[in-house]
Amino acid sequence: MNVNADSLCFWLTLRILATPGLADRIRTETAPHVHVTQPANVLGLAEPPRLKLSLAGLKAECPLLKSCYFEALRLDAAPWSIKHVVKDFVVTEDEKHAPRGGGGGGGAPKSFALHKGEYVHIPHDLHQSDPAYFESPELFKPDRFLVRGQDPDGKPNADMGTIRPYGGGVSLCKGKLFAEGEVLAFVAGILALWEFEPAGANGWQIPGHVKASGVSLPKTNVRVRIRRRKLPSST
Repeated sequence: MNVNADSLCFWLTLRILATPGLADRIRTETAPHVHVTQPANVLGLAEPPRLKLSLAGLKAECPLLKSCYFEALRLDAAPWSIKHVVKDFVVTEDEKHAPRGGGGGGGAPKSFALHKGEYVHIPHDLHQSDPAYFESPELFKPDRFLVRGQDPDGKPNADMGTIRPYGGGVSLCKGKLFAEGEVLAFVAGILALWEFEPAGANGWQIPGHVKASGVSLPKTNVRVRIRRRKLPSST
């Protein structure tokens, strides 16, 4: 049970807009790969804008956008993995992550026996919200998944790290790369075309979650005001 691209587009767009200055950072980063033009009027008839995207460029050259995408997956996707045990084995906790009285790691590790024929259900949001792996896990941090030092030119890369929102192994979602491209293209395109502002007096508000089988749904509607950005004219 994996993520749903349409719901993730909502969360990612909203979280970018709700983070001061982030939408403009994303627009600057994606500008070489997102081309929007306004065709000239013909006989007084206005044509809609034209949008041209380089999906390869968005995936390879926009680490901040991809880091935000991974962070939205971490916060807003709650998939499960279901595994069938084919051989008896024992799982033992890592010492530094074993529970202790006051919370956190450092206690005595526990072991769990799993037997052939049983099923293991893994709710990924437990890991995705674990402070042992993610500092301040309740916060949306745009740079959380940026990794430096891997690129010879010193450019940061976006790395998914330990989250597995699309499952793994033989059950890895076959549409993973397609869904990623969908979300990156939609968010980059809509930010290039439109300006957004919250309709309410309280500013941007992130709604609570209604758990679903993949990406969570919002508990409440989010009302916004939208206006077309000033676009360059095509010749």
